[in-house]
Amino acid sequence: MSESTYTINEIFYSLQGEGVRAGTANIFVRFSGCNQTCSIESHGFDCDTEFVSGRKLTADELLAEIKSLSADCRWIILTGGEPTLQLDAALVERLKEEGFS
Repeated sequence: MSESTYTINEIFYSLQGEGVRAGTANIFVRFSGCNQTCSIESHGFDCDTEFVSGRKLTADELLAEIKSLSADCRWIILTGGEPTLQLDAALVERLKEEGFS
């Protein structure tokens, strides 16, 4: 069985800008690709992402990059594109095993 790969546009450390955790440190993992075809005509807004390109990373490679940015930050934001096109239970479990929420 081959190891899963994920197409990732970018991974970065930033403060959460909205919601109940606004101002807290997070690692953002931006997945590439979206199948929603949002437009002003259909949804009242344009798609806010042009994240169609990216790097193929294994779970090990992805976790290594997350850890290199995390220091004491344990919050992960999985965003995109449409992250559910690629996100799987194995990656979520790996993140939890490493102490990320």
